[in-house]
Amino acid sequence: MRPATEPTLPIELATVCITSLLYGIFLLLFGSFVYLSATRLAPTINGLRRDPFYVSPIFIVGVVLLMLISANWVLTIVRLFDGLMDDTGELQLGLFFSDLANPTYVAKSVLYFMTALSQDTIIIRRLSRSWNHNKPIIIFPIILCCSLIAAGANAAYQLSRHTEGDRIVNESAGRWIVSAAALTFAYVDFAVMNMYAYTSPCIDEGTDRDMTRTFIIFFLVSFLARTYVASFAIEMWMQMAGISYMLVIIRLRIGPGYQRKARPIILPPSKSYNLTTVITHNWRVSVTSAPAVNTTEYHPPNSPIVDVSTNRIVDEC
Repeated sequence: MRPATEPTLPIELATVCITSLLYGIFLLLFGSFVYLSATRLAPTINGLRRDPFYVSPIFIVGVVLLMLISANWVLTIVRLFDGLMDDTGELQLGLFFSDLANPTYVAKSVLYFMTALSQDTIIIRRLSRSWNHNKPIIIFPIILCCSLIAAGANAAYQLSRHTEGDRIVNESAGRWIVSAAALTFAYVDFAVMNMYAYTSPCIDEGTDRDMTRTFIIFFLVSFLARTYVASFAIEMWMQMAGISYMLVIIRLRIGPGYQRKARPIILPPSKSYNLTTVITHNWRVSVTSAPAVNTTEYHPPNSPIVDVSTNRIVDEC
């Protein structure tokens, strides 16, 4: 990925500065998310007890991203000190930072793909909830997710076998890296497109999709063009992924009452619906065009539709 004539030390120093700045922004956003979750979430909803925020999937994924991004930043600092402590000369220093088979660089590559996998996992959950747990809709994203795992594992393996003078873009490692980036792009585009198609209340203005897609395109262009910018792009990937995720969930937290505008649900008249079961799953239901409703079970009349308004708790997205 890096030519032999590349000014390695200036790029490494600039990378540390940029990634440290982005890491600090991510920590600030994560702290804001924890504070908002701990102070603004109501303990009960309609008399029903709400689960603590720290057991919600979005918080768990946030903690996982925090650990992965922190580990990546620590490895970046370790690589910098390892290179600077070696006083064998500038040539050897350049060779050290260009050694893609170095264990710290391989470990960082594994962290990149684990971060992408963590984001993909929560997107699958959001997509499933958007379509009321319709299983067929998540089959294709799961296939893409498994493909990403295979691409990431092969890329890390090929990097560990990298030899001096290899052109990573022309080798199998480069092809696996490009494949992983393309899979992530297709994954995000397909998943969020389908969530928009269902007008899910869990989606917030496409922030997650737009930031992720823009950065993936930026990385692919710079990587395939073999420019120095690719070194910055690949190092900033984890921090940008974490910032994108935190921006989405913070905007959900500071929304009015953590709830979106009610949307109608069309209920077929040939079925009966247990309203008690619906309410216990944290849905607030109000029937607007139906006769008297029993609190236990509702049988729709022979009318074309029954319009039921619902507000779903956003922290469950």
